[in-house]
Amino acid sequence: MIDIPIENVKCIRELLRGGIVVKLYHYCKLDKWTYLNLENQQVYANVLSEVNDPYELSHQIDIPNELKRPFLEMMFGKNYEDGKHPYDELINHAVKENKAETSRSNGVICFSEVCDSLPMWGHYADRQKGICLEFDTSFHPFNLATKVSYDKVPPVVPVLKIEDINEDYLSGFGEKILTTKFEQWYYEREWRLIYSRKSPIKYSSNALTRVLFGFHIPKTDVVKVFNITKHNKELKYFRQLLDIKKYQIVFEELDREYLDSLQR
Repeated sequence: MIDIPIENVKCIRELLRGGIVVKLYHYCKLDKWTYLNLENQQVYANVLSEVNDPYELSHQIDIPNELKRPFLEMMFGKNYEDGKHPYDELINHAVKENKAETSRSNGVICFSEVCDSLPMWGHYADRQKGICLEFDTSFHPFNLATKVSYDKVPPVVPVLKIEDINEDYLSGFGEKILTTKFEQWYYEREWRLIYSRKSPIKYSSNALTRVLFGFHIPKTDVVKVFNITKHNKELKYFRQLLDIKKYQIVFEELDREYLDSLQR
C-alpha cells in the first residue's frame, strides 16, 4: 500500500459531474491486457457472451396469432417444421437463437457515470487493487456511448402487422435490447459502447483525463501505470481513500513529483 497523508480530500463525483454526464468511468483489473490497452491508448470491446449478466439480451416477441406463421417463415424459411411444434415454442426458439448470435457477434465496452461505487471497485477493479479510468465524453469514441436503462421485465418487440415482419424492422429494436438490463443492476449507472466485433478501439491521449488508484493497489502497479501514461501532461492522478465517518469513497490528488519519488 501507498502511505499518503489524508489532506485536501475531494470526492471526484461531486467535483466533476455537476449533474451532467461529461465523464465516464471504466473500472479495470490490472493485468497484461489493461497494461496493453493503456500503452496503445485503446479500450477493448468484449463479446457479449463474456459478460456477467445471465439475462443479457433477453427480450420477448409480442405477435398476434395470425402473424405467427409468416414470422416463422421469415426466421426459418418454408422448412420450419410446420405442425410438428407449437408456434409459440418455435418463436421462443427463434428468440434464443437471435440472442445467441447477437452475443457472439457484438462487442461491448462498459462504463459508469460514477467512480465511487464500492461494489464496482470490488467486482471490476480487483477488490480495490485495480484502477478506474476517467474519460471525457466530448472525445471519440466516448461521445457515442449509450445509456443503459433498467426495468423489471425484458423489453418487448411488438409485431403488429404483416409489414413489421422483416429484418430491418426487428433490427430497429436492437439498441433497446442491447441497452436494457434488470433493475437490480441499476447501481452500476452503466453506459455502453457497442461494436459489431471483438476488437480494440483507439482514443486520443486527451480523452483520458484521470487515473484513479484503488485503496489496496500495490506500489509497483502505481509506478507502472504512471510510467505508461505520464507522457500525457494533462493527465491527473488520484488515490482512493475511505471516509472514516461514513461509508463513502473519496479521492486525493497525487502530484507528479510524488509519483516520481516512488521509483527511487
